[in-house]
Amino acid sequence: MKTILYATNRTEKSVPALRYAYDLSKRLGAELVVLYVHQKPPIRLSMARLSDQMELQVIQEQKEILKAYCAKHLKEKYNHSRMRIEVVSNDSVLDGIIEKSKQISPDLALIGRKAKYSERGLLVGDIAHALLKKSTFPILIIPRDLSGAPIQTMLYATDVGAESISAIKSLVPMARSVNAKIHIVHIANETRNSRKDQIKWFKETLKKQLDYDHIEFKVILSDHIEEELKIYSRHIKADILALSYREEKGFFQKLFNKCLFKKLDTRIGIPLMGINAAI
Repeated sequence: MKTILYATNRTEKSVPALRYAYDLSKRLGAELVVLYVHQKPPIRLSMARLSDQMELQVIQEQKEILKAYCAKHLKEKYNHSRMRIEVVSNDSVLDGIIEKSKQISPDLALIGRKAKYSERGLLVGDIAHALLKKSTFPILIIPRDLSGAPIQTMLYATDVGAESISAIKSLVPMARSVNAKIHIVHIANETRNSRKDQIKWFKETLKKQLDYDHIEFKVILSDHIEEELKIYSRHIKADILALSYREEKGFFQKLFNKCLFKKLDTRIGIPLMGINAAI
């Protein structure tokens, strides 16, 4: 993993996410690009757009503010040689993140979990969902109160489809770099034997295509997907919960329903990783 993109709104509540992003980049030996999207005034009336020179001046001022923010909150950890500070000016936070991600092609993008009530911030339920539709890289959503970045156990929820194979492949480099174990869980509301052949194919394909030994597979029979993920993630002490994203109706379309995603987001308490299955 070479590059991690972390988008911040520079608030006090986003400090744990900044520290997590920095620690994660250090553990993975990746460059951390810290991005702030400077939103342009929504109402300009008769004012013309800023000249190119004035625009550059605004960007530079915002960069200095972002540098000071990182130095203040990372303290002795702060190492500017491991970080790149970036600011883009855009009417939309989402469009600003997409604009920068196209330029740098990160291997992973991090956003902080938005407070329930705030005037401005990264709107996780909408921005993460929108980013997943357009990104070729995983999106990791960081809880507001999380500190440190130990990654010893990764949990991936699968529907034992072909898309999951590719998604799990994208997790292996990250897991290998920190010697983490990948737990793969399939939660089904049907009898074990009804998908026996599919599960057998899935396990055999994983073994053939993945060159990684620290993988465990488990089937859980239940109608309560989010509750079982919560229980199992606690049982194995997962540090990250990863899910595939695809737009057609089915298991993961249900998982990424806004209401259900919010339940996972608020109740699990660990970073949630979304992986675009269409890529």
